[in-house]
Amino acid sequence: MENETKKTAGEIQNSLAQFTGTQHHYKHLFGLTLTDGTKYVAEVCQAYWLMDIVASYLPKVEKTGNQDFALVRLTVKDGKATFTMRADSGEKAFITQQIDYTDFPLGEIEMYLINRVLILKTEY
Repeated sequence: MENETKKTAGEIQNSLAQFTGTQHHYKHLFGLTLTDGTKYVAEVCQAYWLMDIVASYLPKVEKTGNQDFALVRLTVKDGKATFTMRADSGEKAFITQQIDYTDFPLGEIEMYLINRVLILKTEY
């Protein structure tokens, strides 16, 4: 995606809605695997750092017994973000990290972590 003009949040959201399944899997750090959709997020949003955060918590996720499924959420407001992982949408987060600065273009993104594979909700 080199030399691609920067996309607006609306354009990114529209593109994300098109990911309904994946054809490829991409290895990342610590055994984390990305799908076509999450790799798109990493590239277009310049957010490989977000994938790194998820990967860095894999050992903790497995210790909590939630390795089969976790809801990953990044919420952005005023250039700051909150990263959370929880067992389900109604559950309390078992991982929370405050991020003091980000230029992540979306106000929020939710992804699923299923057996070390990070996927967009639309890809499930």
